[in-house]
Amino acid sequence: MGRVSAMIGGEAGFGIMSSGELLAKCLVHGGLHVYTNIEYPSLIRGGHNAIHVTASDESITSYYPELQCLIALNKETIDLHIKDVVKGGVVVFDAEDAAFASQDVAATYADATKRGVIFLNVPLKKLSEAAGGAITKNTVAVGAMMSFIGYPFHFIQEGLEETFGKKGGDIITMNITAAKSGFDYVATHYADKVVHPVKVHKDAPKRMMISGNQSTALGLIQGGCKFYAAYPMTPATAILQTIIQHGEAYGVVAKQTEDELAAGLMAIGANYAGVRAACGTSGGGFSLMVEGLGLAAIAEVPMVYVDVQRAGPATGLPTWSGQGDLRFLLHASQDEFPRFVIAPGDTKEAFYCAFESMNLAEQFQVPVLLMTDKNLAEHHQTWEPYTTQGLVINRGKLLKSGEAKLDPTYRKFARLEFTADGVSPRTIPGQPGGMHTMASDEQDRFGDITEDPTNRTNRHLKRFAKMAGMAKALPPPKFYTWANGEVVEDKHPETSQVTLVCWGGTKGPAIESLKLLQAAGIKANVLHVIYIWPFPKESLEAMLEKCTHTIMVEANHLGQLEGLIREMLLRGCDARIHKIDGRPFNPIQLYRDVMKIVKANFTDVISIATESYATLEAK
Repeated sequence: MGRVSAMIGGEAGFGIMSSGELLAKCLVHGGLHVYTNIEYPSLIRGGHNAIHVTASDESITSYYPELQCLIALNKETIDLHIKDVVKGGVVVFDAEDAAFASQDVAATYADATKRGVIFLNVPLKKLSEAAGGAITKNTVAVGAMMSFIGYPFHFIQEGLEETFGKKGGDIITMNITAAKSGFDYVATHYADKVVHPVKVHKDAPKRMMISGNQSTALGLIQGGCKFYAAYPMTPATAILQTIIQHGEAYGVVAKQTEDELAAGLMAIGANYAGVRAACGTSGGGFSLMVEGLGLAAIAEVPMVYVDVQRAGPATGLPTWSGQGDLRFLLHASQDEFPRFVIAPGDTKEAFYCAFESMNLAEQFQVPVLLMTDKNLAEHHQTWEPYTTQGLVINRGKLLKSGEAKLDPTYRKFARLEFTADGVSPRTIPGQPGGMHTMASDEQDRFGDITEDPTNRTNRHLKRFAKMAGMAKALPPPKFYTWANGEVVEDKHPETSQVTLVCWGGTKGPAIESLKLLQAAGIKANVLHVIYIWPFPKESLEAMLEKCTHTIMVEANHLGQLEGLIREMLLRGCDARIHKIDGRPFNPIQLYRDVMKIVKANFTDVISIATESYATLEAK
């Protein structure tokens, strides 16, 4: 496998993110699989920004922290990331920058120099000014980086034409000139320092590079969403932005509301009126939406909420990731009512889960809580175009004009009629024969408020009668492994010695770590849970029975999914790995954590793998 990781870092305002995305696009044009990871502080101005791009000639499901090339647009970038640069890797800096003036950079970072890191001066500022102005400094840096990894220049040109195509020929020409100056400078002065010649795959299929938030937004649109309400909140804002960008062509209204409470209530109102609607936010915003969540539940109004998790209670770490909201979403709002809790594991699953959420909400007339996290939502990953063949919108028991009938005695429509499956026929307000009332109080089948104890009991049981059908509508968890450079479903999980159990966005790093575990002589797989509630009791129990040793992987402290498994199945995992620092899992650290557990607890496994493990560690 050929793999290379590079990073561009600098102060906010330097255009770091756009430069990293340009770098990623250039690599995609060469037929490589790409995965990005971005870091930025919760500051309006200033602070350190960095984008990490990992490219591989085979499928990749996570970024790798090890760096072959680091472009440092300021000194802080070196201070923060020098530890990640590998032996033989290069650090590119501009010696004319004031931060590096009058110092020997290689001597300043002597420990890195001793372990084989190479510091190279490239006059980024001077080259950018010659190419058209300081604004092109990042483009010069991208050109230099591509030269360092041995990448043909014409792919950079294609990436620039795609990025700046709408801005006109002069802008494109200026940036191509800037990139070429950085590329040629490295080729002329440091030709012997190419760190990892990347193989170009001319016959690779066309791939798109897409983020989890973009996928979620497009999945909602594909699912027939016609109204999306949100108040901007990191890291969910890009869902709103993507729907604003693309929704008009599909008849979608996007509304930026005054706060999250309004966003949730507006979406409920739209759904009640027969318009497929959703809202999105992060954990703090969802806290404000909870009162409306109960309203949607008791009125049996279809509703889709998207929660893009971030770390910490209150404001916490607004721009960092976590998986601390699971228990919150499982129990949000007072009392009890049925709901779906769905946690896609990658950007592609985010698209299909968002689509299916729109269907499930209307089929069962319940809230659907779709969970992602900052890392999943904001990283970009390459995929072949998603297929939409076979995706059918199912509006459940929504009656067509003329189908609704008034009760002959009460002259009202029984909107909350008792049915065997708990799901009642539904009308659009104003529809002939569909006249009824609706309230946030407990009500009878016509929507009239009543506190009758028998009615209360029957209404509660009626809502929970949906659970059987909801559970049957969901596919079971899946086992994954690697085969021939691709992620595949593991059809023989009982042959694995170690199973990593995970949910949501930990899927990618967990699957990527299998490459290292297999190289260490350990046969491992991943058991991933997307559909968390209704809980997949029978299927998950049967799947866990096939596992030899299990390790739970979660980005929270309490082990929220494992706790739910213990509650529902009276069993947990054999070991666990938790991460609470806001940073995403990466396959190298995850591999090391798994190996510590294996060596300490699973002696039957490590005795088989000792020789391969020693060889891998020596590398």
